[in-house]
Amino acid sequence: MKKVIILGCENSHAWVMLNLLKKEKQFSDVEVVGVYSDEPDAMKKLHDEYGVKVLNTYRINPKTIDGVIITARHGDNHLKYALPYLSSGLPMFIDKPFAIKPSDAKKLVALAKKHKCKLVGGSILRFHSFINELKKDHENDVDGKTISGYVCAPIHSSSPYGGFYFYAQHLIEMITQIYGRYPLAINATKYKSNITVTFRYKDFSINGVYQESTNKYYALRNADKAIKSRAIDISNEYSCTLNEFKEFYDILHNKKQALSYKDLASPTFIMDAIVKSIKLKKEVKVKYE
Repeated sequence: MKKVIILGCENSHAWVMLNLLKKEKQFSDVEVVGVYSDEPDAMKKLHDEYGVKVLNTYRINPKTIDGVIITARHGDNHLKYALPYLSSGLPMFIDKPFAIKPSDAKKLVALAKKHKCKLVGGSILRFHSFINELKKDHENDVDGKTISGYVCAPIHSSSPYGGFYFYAQHLIEMITQIYGRYPLAINATKYKSNITVTFRYKDFSINGVYQESTNKYYALRNADKAIKSRAIDISNEYSCTLNEFKEFYDILHNKKQALSYKDLASPTFIMDAIVKSIKLKKEVKVKYE
C-alpha cells in the first residue's frame, strides 16, 4: 500500500482526489494517511466525510510516507509544503499555480533535480479533451498552419489566495498545451477588471482573455482553411481528474514524470511576464530561468 498525505486540503482538489480514490479500483493501493491545512475547518470536513487523519503539522517524518499531494489554494504555500520532503526524493503532486514567485519555482525545481524528486501537477485544463484535440490539430497542421488563436478563462483578482495568480495558470496551460510551453513574449493590458494577453510565438500569436469572476472557458484555433472553437465545460470532464491523478499514480510507482521540470515551472515565469507587461505597458520577453 502506498501511503500519501495531502497538504493544503482547503482546495477542492483534496475532496476530488479523496473521492476518486474511494471510487476508482485502479488506485486501490493508494491510501491517504493524513491531511493538513492552515484552515482547521477544511481538515475537519475531510475527516468527517472520509475518515482521514488530521495532522497537527505539515512536517512529518518522510520515511513514514511514499508521496505528497500539495493542493494549497495559495501558491506561496507550495514551496513551503514541499521543502520538508524534497531532500527525501518523495514523488509530489503540486496543484496550480506551481508557484507564484519565479524564485520559488527556481528553488523548487533545483531541489527536485538535486534529489531526484519526481513532480507532476499544474492545471487540470491541460487534460481537457478539446484542448488536446486542438493540440493535435496544431501539431499536425490540420486545416493548414495555425494563423492565430483565442482562449478565455476566469480570474479572481480579489481572491485572498494570491489574487490574479490563484486562477491565472488555467488560461496559460490551455494555451501552452495547444501551442507550446514556451511563448517568446507577452503583451498584456488591463481594462477595468479584465485582462487581455497576447502570447507571441515564432510564427503566430495567440490571444487570451481573463474575465473577472466568471466560470467561462473557451478555446479557438484559426488555421489557414478553417476555424475550430468550443466553449469548455470542466464540470463534466471527469477524465481530466482521472488523468491528472494517473500522472501522480505513475510517479508513485516509479514511472517517468509526464512533464519536465522546466515545463512544470514555465507557467510561473509566464505569469510573471504578464504582470510585468501590465505594469510597464509594453511587450515583455519571457525569462524561463
